[in-house]
Amino acid sequence: MKLAVDSVLCSIKDAEAKEILHRRRSYVEEDDVVGFSHDTEALVKQLIDGSLRRNVVSIIGMGGLGKTTLARKIYNNNDVKNYFDFRGWAYVSQEYRVKDLLLEILKGVTPLPKLKKSILKAELKEELLQGLEVKYNSNKDKLKGTLIEDLKGIKEMNDEEIKKALFEFLESIKDESLKILLLHFADEIYKRNVEGWEDMNDDEFKSVLIKCLKDKRYLHIMDDI
Repeated sequence: MKLAVDSVLCSIKDAEAKEILHRRRSYVEEDDVVGFSHDTEALVKQLIDGSLRRNVVSIIGMGGLGKTTLARKIYNNNDVKNYFDFRGWAYVSQEYRVKDLLLEILKGVTPLPKLKKSILKAELKEELLQGLEVKYNSNKDKLKGTLIEDLKGIKEMNDEEIKKALFEFLESIKDESLKILLLHFADEIYKRNVEGWEDMNDDEFKSVLIKCLKDKRYLHIMDDI
């Protein structure tokens, strides 16, 4: 089952920065979201009480109407969380590659059959820690008291804990320009770390994804189609 959302790009000059921001905009302060109660209730009911077959539910409209916000409200609904075995979110945009979308979906599915776990290579881990230290020293006023002030705590985590803690922290940064800068830096490190995925073709990705989702209820948001 897929929930398709048409969204509009924010007004940031740098195209790459815009994509990073959109791909990571899953962080939404739920307490700040108002309205949509009737729409949310109707769509949640459609998702939970709908057909057992795969379905596509579309949220369409002009830019700025709050389509992504509504989708996020549904995505984080407790009934939805409890009903689906897997939930995922991917940013599509006007320019995309099917392979990149499949890879983004697969990264959210565990376990990953035939794919290696994302174990951070030693040299990249060191580069990540050094880079975070440099960026902290350049932004002490904005990052004091945060996760990356004391890198000793990060060093003691395993790779999965580092990735989870790091991106959760980066998502919570309120300064958008600083958030984009740090997300871009971390994204590049982890993109260079992926092993065994680049050589797979679209059909192989599809086959693996089918095996991952077989016999599961799943909800996947395709944002900004």
